[in-house]
Amino acid sequence: MMLSLSVVPVQSDRTDVSVEQVRNAFKKLNQRSATGPDNLSALILKTFAEELAPVWQPMFQCSTDTHVTPEMWKTSDVVPLPKKTCLKEPVDYRPGAVTSVLMKALERLLVQHLTQSVDEKSQHRGCHCSVNASNFETSTSPNL
Repeated sequence: MMLSLSVVPVQSDRTDVSVEQVRNAFKKLNQRSATGPDNLSALILKTFAEELAPVWQPMFQCSTDTHVTPEMWKTSDVVPLPKKTCLKEPVDYRPGAVTSVLMKALERLLVQHLTQSVDEKSQHRGCHCSVNASNFETSTSPNL
């Protein structure tokens, strides 16, 4: 006798990621952002958002479904950034982290989902928490 087991994920809190959402996230990327450790250019993702969104959408959906983010997206390159115009000493620089543009796009999608979710739940309870949701967005991801 063969016993077949299948894992069924809980669907109640599932974050659906559409191709349109990925496309919009790519279009909102700052094209002047430095290329991160994954060597993907924000300019390329932004310029070819129409063509690349359907390619990356399954990866974003898989990441939200499994709650696993690719390691490369979580790494950053630390680069020296000038503090002032006259650069003579090492103390004239500060560290700056260059992260994956794909992670920035995914973070943008998740922040939008969380903000929408908080607003919807607060409306069901009769609260007016949209100000709190927008504060949550800016406090959790100031660089988005």
